[in-house]
Amino acid sequence: MKDVNLAIIKGKLVHRFFTPKNFCIATIFDGANNFVKVFICNENDLRLIQGYNINDYIEIEGNIQSTIRENKNKTTTIFCDRIVDAPYQRMGYKNSFVIRGTVKRIKVINTAGCHIFVATYVNDRYSIIPAVIYYPDVRAYPQEPGEKICLMGCVQTTKKTSVNGQTV
Repeated sequence: MKDVNLAIIKGKLVHRFFTPKNFCIATIFDGANNFVKVFICNENDLRLIQGYNINDYIEIEGNIQSTIRENKNKTTTIFCDRIVDAPYQRMGYKNSFVIRGTVKRIKVINTAGCHIFVATYVNDRYSIIPAVIYYPDVRAYPQEPGEKICLMGCVQTTKKTSVNGQTV
């Protein structure tokens, strides 16, 4: 079974920041109170993102990559594989991912959730992706490290908007 690591984020471009090395970090509102950051480093996609304005709809296909920082903190980032040039009429909101890889570790949080760490090797990049499963299906518990698994879900962020519209 071949590894899969695909994230699709479609929504309103709410922020973009160009780094000193001319990479771009774009923040996309997914319509469900998530503000998803996407790292763009491909030369063609960097040209495309410059043509977008804040509040334009955008669709990005990417992959979730993990990194261990110098201070030993582990982070995950969505890296843009391509900006989808779709007609404006097809724009709306979408936030989904599919990860198929090898279980590295399962950590039960409580009866309402568990962490599953899945290793993937996609685009010549090895990543260990942490996924949180809320109210997990009983089929997740018999998984052991080394077994193959396929997870589907949505990317959730900690930065959200409250009921009154304020960003938290």
